[in-house]
Amino acid sequence: MDRFCDGMKTQVPLVFSLALMVIGLGLALYSFKQISLGKGSLNWPAVPATVVSSAVKATERVGEKKRVYTTYSADIAFHFTVDGKEFTSNLAMVDQPPKTFATDAQALVQRYPAGSTTMAHYNPQNPSEAVLETGVAKSTYVAFVFGLVLAALGVGLFGYRMLSAPRLVEIGLIY
Repeated sequence: MDRFCDGMKTQVPLVFSLALMVIGLGLALYSFKQISLGKGSLNWPAVPATVVSSAVKATERVGEKKRVYTTYSADIAFHFTVDGKEFTSNLAMVDQPPKTFATDAQALVQRYPAGSTTMAHYNPQNPSEAVLETGVAKSTYVAFVFGLVLAALGVGLFGYRMLSAPRLVEIGLIY
């Protein structure tokens, strides 16, 4: 049993560093995809659209110490027509993040009230993919950089662990 516990002690840093790499790379790749799509949306054609519904949506989750956290997002649906086909979308922007404050979500809902007409920008390769606002949110760039930092930290810890393990065994710090 002691041998198993000693083995686990030396393996935890490897598992931790691998987890950081996987989570970081996953976040970076997802964010990169959103950044590419958001930048591409700047060149999407626009068509008239009608906002069908527009409301602030509150989502609650329980965090540490059973504290309840509420995030707010703009829940906006709109209809538009491309080449005679009708479509509906509920994305105000490509990488629409949940808003922390109700006032942020409310501002977006006020820009697009139900019943109003506006312009929808649609993906020419997939017209069902459409947004009201083009571009990339700053938070997506932050998520991308954070993912890269996590991945680099994981690689660094993994490399340090792998390169230093024989030396640590030599001096008796790990078994």
